Amino acid sequence: MADGCVPIALSDCHTVSGGYVARRDGPTLYWQLQRGFTEADGVGGGFVLLQLETDGITLRPVAWDYAGYIYGQPEWAGDEGEGVVHVAVPGVHGGTGAHNADVIFRLTDDADRPLRQIDNFTWREGLGARLPQGLEVWKGVNFAYEALMADTALWRTSDANCCPTGGEAYLDFEIRDDRLTLTGVQVNDALTSLAQQVPAGVFAWVQRRMACDHWGGEEPYDAERAAQIEAALSEARCDALETDGQTLRRTHADDDAVLAILARAEAM
Repeated sequence: MADGCVPIALSDCHTVSGGYVARRDGPTLYWQLQRGFTEADGVGGGFVLLQLETDGITLRPVAWDYAGYIYGQPEWAGDEGEGVVHVAVPGVHGGTGAHNADVIFRLTDDADRPLRQIDNFTWREGLGARLPQGLEVWKGVNFAYEALMADTALWRTSDANCCPTGGEAYLDFEIRDDRLTLTGVQVNDALTSLAQQVPAGVFAWVQRRMACDHWGGEEPYDAERAAQIEAALSEARCDALETDGQTLRRTHADDDAVLAILARAEAM
C-alpha cells in the first residue's frame, strides 16, 4: 500500500504511507495517504480506503477525501456496540488555525457502499455555550478516537492566535444516529484554578476583570446589543476595577501568590 498512488483526484500524486487496520473477527480496511496537487486548491493531501474484492486479491477503493491539507493513519472509533463499527481518519486543514479535516465512516453491510460518512462537524455549534464566559476554541481539537474523547487549548478574547492562556477543555463524545455528539465538557481554566487558591475578594476581582475585558471588547452593533454590553459592564463594576485592584495590591502586599494572580489578570 505504500507504493503506487491510487489515482483518484491528485496530480503528481505520491504515496506518503499505507497499511491496514483490522479488528479481531471483524473487517479489514486498507489505506493509503497521499500528497499531490489540484488546480483548484494547489498542494494538498488526501486518503483512500480500500477493501478486498471477493477474489481475495483485488483492492477496491471504497472511500476517499481530499478536503484537508494532510491526513493521518486511520483508526477505529469507539466500541463495537451492537455490532456497529466506525473508522476515523484524522486530518488537518491548511493555515494557522489547523482546523479539523477529520472524517468518520460507519461500516455497513452494503457491498456497493461499505462505508457511510457520518456527521462529525456540527457538534462544534454547541461547544461555545458549554464553555465559561470569555473562553473560546479557536483551532482544531485533538481527538482520541478509540475513547471518543478530545482535548483542546482555550483562548481568551485578548489572546494572540499563537498563544492561548485560558487553560484546557476535555471533551467526551458518543456516536448517535450517524452523528458525533458532544456529551461532556470539562474545563481546566488556568486563571480561575489559581484564583480559587487565593482570598475570595481576589477571586471575585479576577472574575470581574475577565468580564470587563470580554464585554469591553464587544461590538455594539445595535441598540439592544449596546444595552446588553452596558448592563454587563455595570454589573461587573468596571469603572471601579482599577481602584479596587490597587486596594487589593496594598492589602496583600506581602502575599506573592496574590500579587502574581493580580498581575496576570491585568496582563490579559
